[in-house]
Amino acid sequence: MIVTGLTVGLLQENCYILGCETTRRAVIIDPGDNPRAILRAVRDEGLTVERIINTHAHLDHVLAVDAIRRHRRAFLPARRRPAHPARRAAAPGSGSTRKSTPSTTRTNT
Repeated sequence: MIVTGLTVGLLQENCYILGCETTRRAVIIDPGDNPRAILRAVRDEGLTVERIINTHAHLDHVLAVDAIRRHRRAFLPARRRPAHPARRAAAPGSGSTRKSTPSTTRTNT
Protein backbone atom coordinates (compact mmCIF):
# COMPACT_ATOMS: atom_id res chain seq x y z
CA MET A 1 0.00 0.00 0.00
CA ILE A 2 1.29 3.43 -0.95
CA VAL A 3 0.20 6.24 1.37
CA THR A 4 1.15 9.82 0.60
CA GLY A 5 -0.03 12.74 2.71
CA LEU A 6 -0.04 16.35 1.59
CA THR A 7 -1.05 19.53 3.37
CA VAL A 8 -2.78 21.80 0.85
CA GLY A 9 -4.48 25.18 0.66
CA LEU A 10 -4.64 28.24 2.85
CA LEU A 11 -6.44 26.29 5.57
CA GLN A 12 -3.72 23.60 5.54
CA GLU A 13 -6.12 20.74 4.83
CA ASN A 14 -4.77 17.18 4.88
CA CYS A 15 -5.09 15.33 1.57
CA TYR A 16 -4.13 11.69 1.15
CA ILE A 17 -3.28 9.54 -1.84
CA LEU A 18 -3.72 5.81 -1.33
CA GLY A 19 -2.36 3.51 -4.01
CA CYS A 20 -1.89 -0.17 -4.71
CA GLU A 21 1.74 -1.19 -5.21
CA THR A 22 0.71 -3.95 -7.62
CA THR A 23 -1.96 -2.34 -9.84
CA ARG A 24 -0.76 1.26 -9.38
CA ARG A 25 -4.41 2.36 -9.06
CA ALA A 26 -5.14 5.04 -6.51
CA VAL A 27 -7.73 7.13 -4.72
CA ILE A 28 -7.34 10.71 -3.56
CA ILE A 29 -8.99 11.60 -0.26
CA ASP A 30 -10.02 15.22 0.40
CA PRO A 31 -8.27 17.10 -2.44
CA GLY A 32 -8.73 20.45 -0.72
CA ASP A 33 -6.67 22.72 -2.96
CA ASN A 34 -3.51 22.91 -5.06
CA PRO A 35 -4.33 20.28 -7.69
CA ARG A 36 -0.88 20.70 -9.26
CA ALA A 37 0.86 19.48 -6.12
CA ILE A 38 -1.58 16.60 -5.72
CA LEU A 39 -1.23 15.50 -9.34
CA ARG A 40 2.57 15.86 -9.13
CA ALA A 41 2.59 13.46 -6.16
CA VAL A 42 0.38 11.03 -8.12
CA ARG A 43 2.73 11.23 -11.12
CA ASP A 44 5.85 10.84 -8.98
CA GLU A 45 4.43 7.60 -7.53
CA GLY A 46 3.43 6.35 -11.01
CA LEU A 47 -0.22 6.00 -10.00
CA THR A 48 -3.50 6.21 -11.92
CA VAL A 49 -6.30 7.96 -10.03
CA GLU A 50 -9.56 6.05 -10.22
CA ARG A 51 -11.58 7.61 -7.43
CA ILE A 52 -11.85 10.80 -5.43
CA ILE A 53 -13.22 10.48 -1.92
CA ASN A 54 -14.45 13.39 0.19
CA THR A 55 -14.95 12.85 3.90
CA HIS A 56 -17.35 15.80 3.82
CA ALA A 57 -18.16 18.71 1.54
CA HIS A 58 -16.60 21.67 3.32
CA LEU A 59 -14.90 24.06 0.95
CA ASP A 60 -11.40 23.29 2.24
CA HIS A 61 -11.89 19.61 1.31
CA VAL A 62 -13.25 19.97 -2.24
CA LEU A 63 -11.55 22.87 -4.04
CA ALA A 64 -9.32 20.67 -6.22
CA VAL A 65 -11.96 18.04 -7.10
CA ASP A 66 -12.97 19.50 -10.47
CA ALA A 67 -9.41 20.07 -11.65
CA ILE A 68 -8.39 16.52 -10.76
CA ARG A 69 -11.52 15.05 -12.35
CA ARG A 70 -10.84 16.94 -15.58
CA HIS A 71 -7.18 16.00 -15.68
CA ARG A 72 -7.43 12.36 -14.60
CA ARG A 73 -11.04 11.51 -15.43
CA ALA A 74 -11.39 10.21 -11.91
CA PHE A 75 -14.78 9.14 -10.62
CA LEU A 76 -16.40 10.93 -7.69
CA PRO A 77 -19.15 8.70 -6.29
CA ALA A 78 -22.43 10.53 -5.73
CA ARG A 79 -23.87 10.43 -2.27
CA ARG A 80 -27.48 10.83 -1.33
CA ARG A 81 -28.06 14.01 0.59
CA PRO A 82 -29.46 13.45 4.06
CA ALA A 83 -33.03 14.55 4.63
CA HIS A 84 -33.50 18.10 5.85
CA PRO A 85 -33.85 18.06 9.67
CA ALA A 86 -37.32 19.62 9.42
CA ARG A 87 -38.48 16.72 7.24
CA ARG A 88 -37.20 13.95 9.49
CA ALA A 89 -39.82 12.16 11.53
CA ALA A 90 -39.37 11.98 15.27
CA ALA A 91 -37.84 8.68 16.33
CA PRO A 92 -40.48 6.18 17.47
CA GLY A 93 -40.73 6.07 21.23
CA SER A 94 -38.83 9.31 21.69
CA GLY A 95 -41.89 11.01 23.14
CA SER A 96 -41.30 13.98 20.92
CA THR A 97 -44.37 15.57 19.40
CA ARG A 98 -42.58 18.70 18.32
CA LYS A 99 -42.56 19.27 14.58
CA SER A 100 -40.91 22.06 12.71
CA THR A 101 -40.83 23.33 9.17
CA PRO A 102 -38.52 25.91 7.65
CA SER A 103 -41.17 28.63 8.01
CA THR A 104 -42.90 27.76 11.30
CA THR A 105 -42.36 25.97 14.54
CA ARG A 106 -45.32 24.46 16.36
CA THR A 107 -45.67 22.34 19.48
CA ASN A 108 -48.56 19.88 19.67
CA THR A 109 -49.87 19.18 23.14
